[in-house]
Amino acid sequence: ENDILALIHYPVPVHMQRPYQHLRKGETSLFFTEQISREILSLPMHPCLLEEEVKKIAFKVKDYERFRKV
Repeated sequence: ENDILALIHYPVPVHMQRPYQHLRKGETSLFFTEQISREILSLPMHPCLLEEEVKKIAFKVKDYERFRKV
């Protein structure tokens, strides 16, 4: 809607990925890590972003936060 690419880059926490299963001890759960992995959102962040793009992203995030509080 605002022409800002937002993705979920890491939907599966590291401790739940196959290459790391050998490190898990029993049924230990990292509840907050697992919850956050379902909710976290990645916003654009790279060295090629123009200052105007950074300001637009910051403004839209702040605007969204204000809207949520109402």
